[in-house]
Amino acid sequence: MGPGTWTLSNHTVDASGRPADPPGSLLASACAPDIPPAPAPEAEPPVPDGPPEQCFAEIARLGYKQEVVYHSAGRFWPLQWAETGLFAVLTAGLTGVCFSWTRRRLF
Repeated sequence: MGPGTWTLSNHTVDASGRPADPPGSLLASACAPDIPPAPAPEAEPPVPDGPPEQCFAEIARLGYKQEVVYHSAGRFWPLQWAETGLFAVLTAGLTGVCFSWTRRRLF
């Protein structure tokens, strides 16, 4: 995905493709963050380096994947124009129905 993409959905799926959450035991064991010792008060806070590699290996072994559905940035304006056209047609149709209905009621 590049800059400006429009994310429609982002969820974890199991090996069969159904939406799922990884089991808590996986998160508690392989993906548990390493807790560094407390830094000295004047020291810079440590920068977290993310989950360990064995976490990703275990997730892949169990068949979990991240499924992301998105529209690219290049599709933004065509979608906006299509939506504008649809609403313009609906507005014109509703206006015509209202004029027709009002005219029949008055005469």
